[in-house]
Amino acid sequence: MKDELSPEAAKAAAALDEVRTEGDRLNATLDKAKAAQGLASRLADTRRAADQASTTMERAEARVTELQKLLAASPGNEAFAVSLKEADREVARSRTQFDKLSAVARQLEGNLQAASVDTRDMAEAEKKLAAELEQARNACASYSEQVKELERSRFASRLNELQTQYADAQKSGDMTAIANLQRALGVLSDIEVASQQKIQREQQERRIAELQPRPAEWPAGTDRSHSPAAAERQGRGRGGAHG
Repeated sequence: MKDELSPEAAKAAAALDEVRTEGDRLNATLDKAKAAQGLASRLADTRRAADQASTTMERAEARVTELQKLLAASPGNEAFAVSLKEADREVARSRTQFDKLSAVARQLEGNLQAASVDTRDMAEAEKKLAAELEQARNACASYSEQVKELERSRFASRLNELQTQYADAQKSGDMTAIANLQRALGVLSDIEVASQQKIQREQQERRIAELQPRPAEWPAGTDRSHSPAAAERQGRGRGGAHG
């Protein structure tokens, strides 16, 4: 039995291949938008945490200065001496935390700048990235609908062809053709079921992926811009602990 695609079925198959190629591009764009938005959120969190660490360090340094004055006024005061050591340790801890967070922020800034994201105004950058992500999601959703429509069109065309051939075979009494076409119809039905299951599975995977929380390995917290005060505190904090 000669089994060739009709012009309509061939056209549907070609259109489906073209849409799938576009789908690969759209999915890549969506992945890129998700990655950029994730980096931007992490950077905002990290900057906020760094600012908090800087504030803690500044308070601890002020406490050290205060205790040094008290100890100078009361030499040998054990309580002041113990408190001074604790304040020195707090300065060191907060400075270490601030330095680590600042290093992470610089790395994230570099990654975002490489992705052509302006990190000077993160509020505006995050707004822009959210819009780009939404646009990419909508494009992928539209693509998904196109694929489903083309799949339905291709299936309908192929089913119509086989049914027409089957009816002709029955009229002519060609038992070999009838058997072959029955098998072809069965295979087509199996393919359609598998295709629908695949579409449903991919949609479910996309929904699950959208619900995944942000990775927890990045520090939580930081101001959304490098403030001059934070930069000044960073430089002052590198001067070393007192005592």
